[in-house]
Amino acid sequence: MRHVTGPLRFLALAALTAPALGDGVLCLERAYLGTCDTPGFARRVTLVDSIAYTADWYGGLSTIDVSDPNAPVLLGTYDVNYVFEVEVVDSIAYAACAHDGLHILDVSDPSLPVLIGEFDAGGEVRAVVVRGDMAFIAVDERGFKILDIADPAFPRLLGGHGYPAKDLDVADSTVYVVGGGSIWIYDASDPTAPTLVGESHAGNPWGVEVVADRVFAYEDWVIQVLDVSEPTSPIILGTYDAVDGVQSLAIEDTLVYIADTMDGSGVQVVDFADPANPMRLMRYGTAGAAKGVAVSGGLAHVADGDAGLQIIRLDPSHAEPWIGGSDTSGTRDMTTDQGTVYVIGPYVLEAFDTTGPDAPVLLGNWESDRELEGVTVYDGRAYLARGSYGLAILDVTDPQNMALLGEIDGPGFASGVAASGGTAYIANGGSQVNVLVVDVTDPVAPRLLSSCDLPGSTVAVATAGTLVFAAAGADGGLQIIDVSDPLVPLVVGAMDTTGAAADVAVFENTVVLADGSGGVLLVDVSDPVQPELRSAIDIQTSRIAPFWPRLLLSEDHDLKLFDLTIPDTAREVFSFDTGYRWLGEPALAGEVACILGTDGLQDLVLLDLSDCPPCPADFNADSEVDSRDVIAFLDAWVAERTQDCSSGGCATDLDDNGVVDSRDVVAFLNAWAAGC
Repeated sequence: MRHVTGPLRFLALAALTAPALGDGVLCLERAYLGTCDTPGFARRVTLVDSIAYTADWYGGLSTIDVSDPNAPVLLGTYDVNYVFEVEVVDSIAYAACAHDGLHILDVSDPSLPVLIGEFDAGGEVRAVVVRGDMAFIAVDERGFKILDIADPAFPRLLGGHGYPAKDLDVADSTVYVVGGGSIWIYDASDPTAPTLVGESHAGNPWGVEVVADRVFAYEDWVIQVLDVSEPTSPIILGTYDAVDGVQSLAIEDTLVYIADTMDGSGVQVVDFADPANPMRLMRYGTAGAAKGVAVSGGLAHVADGDAGLQIIRLDPSHAEPWIGGSDTSGTRDMTTDQGTVYVIGPYVLEAFDTTGPDAPVLLGNWESDRELEGVTVYDGRAYLARGSYGLAILDVTDPQNMALLGEIDGPGFASGVAASGGTAYIANGGSQVNVLVVDVTDPVAPRLLSSCDLPGSTVAVATAGTLVFAAAGADGGLQIIDVSDPLVPLVVGAMDTTGAAADVAVFENTVVLADGSGGVLLVDVSDPVQPELRSAIDIQTSRIAPFWPRLLLSEDHDLKLFDLTIPDTAREVFSFDTGYRWLGEPALAGEVACILGTDGLQDLVLLDLSDCPPCPADFNADSEVDSRDVIAFLDAWVAERTQDCSSGGCATDLDDNGVVDSRDVVAFLNAWAAGC
């Protein structure tokens, strides 16, 4: 379901909807509406009423019905090579078709675009702007040209200028051209003889948009804003460094929507109210390579490369879901416990609070004289795997004053640890003795109870009841050990894998195994003697962050959440593109994702995963606030009017006073009128 919120007015049209509030990832994902694949590579998009026209590069021109933004429909196509962009005026489409020139199409029937005119510009036509009976085209090294299109079937050259033209825009009779590392400003009041009146040589812009007396000129990573109230003397007002790059712009008032250069980066929203200090408000990641964007009616229509057209509902209240970040003394392993995240570096354990407004906040640290490899926290104690030096146990009931309780050496190389009750289980790779069973009832004096030989090299362990599950690398796969008698652990089951088992977690009868190149495996262990593969997720990873029934994975700069309710068909809930952040190991602290190993910006970052708050105005939960909600509420109100609601359970008792009465009707209508 998509919760809908935003400003509504009583007696609004039934179809009127509004976007969700909140900035958790699950909430933001609800802003993504429909997609429509296109034959080629969607490069630019323009909107006319309920039709989107995409310049589809090698796929020509595509027309898409976007009247239902949740289900856009491809209507028709026009086959021509390499369409840079398209402009549509009065049912006529003007397509910049690279070396095929300018193509002029009748799109009065969008399902059947018909060529009615052409103009051979003698070069690569990269951009087109239509003003009245004139078309202005950028022809790369051959400059820009002005065409008379009073009769679109027979476009006629009026004039132009020879400086290089990568892109252009027109305001009144002034033409702004970018190319050759400059911005050229022309007076085209006489279109047969445009005159150069101003220029700017800062940067190397290849794209331009003009709004009133502001010019937005952009190149790969930078946007310049110029004051052109006096075209002969343009003044640079400010610049914006776009971390995710710039491919094209759409502008509404002071908001600039940037289609990113980087694949998957999507659309940035930046407020240029103060051009000297532009402020990034939001970024919506997309599945493809966002190349163009058009904004109308609170919706962004994104030309998303190979992913076609993506429609996103915009909301000025949205904020990016990053909560905060912090440098750490290392990013070797991490675990969470009751809102605290514990991170180990080579020789230190650090504890961070993830719950406060300034999170993450360093609470305390404990320095080790031995190198640390893995950590788990259980019942107020931290268990640290210390490589060749076995296990250390710390009291972390007060994370600000962590203290060593006890330690124990062991053969092999301790790389991971799990704990349950009074027993710790050490993943002891690099030795024939793969799993050590340690009595930690007295943490000051831990005692080795037994060991278990396994094939492969165990790097991680998990425990449930009387079973221990070991990720035993490429040679051992998944190993299952019965520790009902901790003095005599017995291997009762195993499963070979195609990758290298590196991390493991267990929930009731399902084991989640990170198998490197073999992906993430979901294994049914209801019969531990015969574990059975249920399904696999095709993501190569050595670390997993499950919180049943969901699983969080990181892949490059994408954070992916899966629903494991039905292990046979793990369902992807969302894939959140973090843009320029390259992710490492994730862990969960409630609805906060804690992520290690970013691209050097910060070692530990926190991401809000929360969903949108409920929307009381959307009473029938169909994701739209309309007259149907009023009808549904009143029907329920009549049915509950005579019920005893003193113990709760009445959906229409909105004021929670145990009585369904007229005050609840007033409360609902106020909520319906105001939105959520």
